[in-house]
Amino acid sequence: MFVNYTTEKFSPAGGGSVSTYLWQMCRAAKKSGVEPWVVSCRHDRPPYAWPRTIYVDPPALPSSRPGLWMRRAQRKLSRWPHIQHRVYADRVGDALASAGLSDACIIFQTDPEMAIHLRPRFPGAFIAVMFHNFHAMKPRFPGRLCESANVTCAVSAKLAGWIESQYGLPADSAVAIHNGIDLESFQPSAQAERVANGRILVNFSGRISDFKGPDLLLEAAISIARERNDFDLQFLGWQETPNPGTEFEGKMRKLASELEQRGVGIRKGGFVPRERMPSELRKAQVHVTPSRCEESFGLVTLEAMACGLATIASRTGGTPELVVDAGFLFDRDDAGQLAGHLRRLISDASLRGDYAARALSRAQEFTWDKSWQKLFHTVRGD
Repeated sequence: MFVNYTTEKFSPAGGGSVSTYLWQMCRAAKKSGVEPWVVSCRHDRPPYAWPRTIYVDPPALPSSRPGLWMRRAQRKLSRWPHIQHRVYADRVGDALASAGLSDACIIFQTDPEMAIHLRPRFPGAFIAVMFHNFHAMKPRFPGRLCESANVTCAVSAKLAGWIESQYGLPADSAVAIHNGIDLESFQPSAQAERVANGRILVNFSGRISDFKGPDLLLEAAISIARERNDFDLQFLGWQETPNPGTEFEGKMRKLASELEQRGVGIRKGGFVPRERMPSELRKAQVHVTPSRCEESFGLVTLEAMACGLATIASRTGGTPELVVDAGFLFDRDDAGQLAGHLRRLISDASLRGDYAARALSRAQEFTWDKSWQKLFHTVRGD
């Protein structure tokens, strides 16, 4: 059974990459004759249609400022990541016990604190922790992961090695199990590359935040636009807002304005539901993942590659083991390197086609069926 990350919604409309992972793994498991349970926080978004889902009510936060201050102080003293996290963990434990799942194989999603906390309550359970990002427990959190989890997994080899070092696990004990991709949904257009009005469209997918690096793409594009402007940018995740908001959003607006003045169009795609993501990606010919953060695996990168987009990504986290030689990599925060790769792909249709084919071929190596089978055999000890 899967326990969703504490703050994740199990929903195609409001959930993140962890919920996508759970949904796809459940589907792959069912094809092999296994129907996992999912435990997730109750929410108000349309849920995934998985009948074996147990929803747990989140603890209410205090409405008064003194009460909220007290809860925050308790969180800092207890070393939990979130306010009322321990209370929620106990509610998850109650839900497992009530459903008769005390001796199940329980797989926590990037929640080592909950796994450690609930281990004494479920001594007969097989406990695994699947890490989806570089999550570090707060120092002096009560308990150790190596004494609580039967197995620890991660979505990339880079992340697995980091976890071993961070949590004091034996070398090569954390198991790398890559994410998959729904190749029926994420696939190239049936037609050959179509460039609208002779203009290349470059895609970015993700949150408009400093750690995802969308400003690097704008800076690189401005550099290229000083020489040529026969391309446009698409930002899936950038919402139209009436005011700049944060300082970073103000920076993005300023860069975008300069780029548009140089004749390069910018499409703000806003929030894109999961079912529309493949068609939105297929509008572009090139994809860029310019993250400054340590991308644990880069599901958005894999989705773009599966749609046949020539790919450029920053050399962070598990991205190099995903992309290998199927795309271009650049050093973190180096807009100049990014501009060099992007300039080549915009100007050379043959090179762009070659790397589109490479990206697709590499993406087809990753399936959710493979991910599920490796996880299944890992927890069985095969």
